[in-house]
Amino acid sequence: HESHDWLRREYANLAVATRERFEQGDGETLATLAGSYARFLFEDGFWSECENVLTMAEQTAPPDSAPVRIVTLGLRGAMARRRGQEAEAERFWLARLALQ
Repeated sequence: HESHDWLRREYANLAVATRERFEQGDGETLATLAGSYARFLFEDGFWSECENVLTMAEQTAPPDSAPVRIVTLGLRGAMARRRGQEAEAERFWLARLALQ
């Protein structure tokens, strides 16, 4: 996957950009980064880094930002499932469905 290869090459730059956007309170850009970057981190097994990106996105997003919550809840549900926490995964996914 070409975009996945690009993300792998740019991992360090994306980590810095994500942190800078968070520190500047740039929720809009961070939300965009969170969608692809957090998914990349999740898929490659960098779960704690993924959790950090999701948390930053949630903290800088407007409270009524359904698109950000949909992404973060979906990935949090997927991580919970991979950890064998089925009830926790279901809780995240039900919350996500309520927003869609």
